[in-house]
Amino acid sequence: MRALTYHGPHDIRCESVPDPACPGDRGALVRVRAAGICGSDLHIWDGHGFVRGGGYTVGHEAVGTVAEVGPAVTRFAPGDEVFVPASAGCGRCDACLTGLVIMCGRPGEGGVYGVGHALGGCQAELVAVPAADTNLVAVPGGMGDDA
Repeated sequence: MRALTYHGPHDIRCESVPDPACPGDRGALVRVRAAGICGSDLHIWDGHGFVRGGGYTVGHEAVGTVAEVGPAVTRFAPGDEVFVPASAGCGRCDACLTGLVIMCGRPGEGGVYGVGHALGGCQAELVAVPAADTNLVAVPGGMGDDA
């Protein structure tokens, strides 16, 4: 697939990278149609370096269509229109169950898309979403990507 990857200050490239795999039984793959650019993306562009190294796909906050779901996903199916928020959590801890996924209590099971290698970014053709039932938001019918 094609993706925007970070390689250093002012060096973001459009490259071919491997397609992500569906992240487990509770995960999903989303085919991205549009992804926002926010302040943290601009910090990365300027070389802020949330993590050491480069080569990771940048970006978060995307809209698209569910391409694949794991067998334990109950709220979404291929073809559903969804929003991918900036951060993801485990979907099981107290913080995630109250909607505060950025404060996920299970280290390594959540994070922010596109600020390192741990959670691939949304400036790509596909994005892997862990704990899809918690980390995806259904887009109401008739709402355009710009909204």
